[in-house]
Amino acid sequence: MSTKNSTDLVEYVDKGHSFLPDIPNTQKNQLEDRLSSQERTIAFLLEQAFRIKEDISACLQGTHGFRKEESLARRLLENHIQTITSIVKKLSQNIEILEDQIRVRDQAATGTNFAVQELNTKHLHGVGDLRGRVAR
Repeated sequence: MSTKNSTDLVEYVDKGHSFLPDIPNTQKNQLEDRLSSQERTIAFLLEQAFRIKEDISACLQGTHGFRKEESLARRLLENHIQTITSIVKKLSQNIEILEDQIRVRDQAATGTNFAVQELNTKHLHGVGDLRGRVAR
């Protein structure tokens, strides 16, 4: 079949086949199989890449969440330490007050003991004098 167009300078003759070389059927099947295999591999790799991307994104978001939780925990710990420190200071003040009270009590007891000993000594001297007077 030949076609002639008024604008064509060259006459084209249709030979009934394409300009590509004729590939035997087995080679076509092999090429199609290889192409199909590559497409499946690419699809699998893309799917895996997207999964990895999502995992990394989730980890990064988790890291940000972890940092927030960590800073909150740190603040709670600092508050707890401050509370414990103030309690220890208050207990230390109470202990000092109790030590002072014990010291005052001990001094009073010591003074009382000293006074009782002096009274006992005077009493013994008085009794000794009375014996001496009775004996004369």
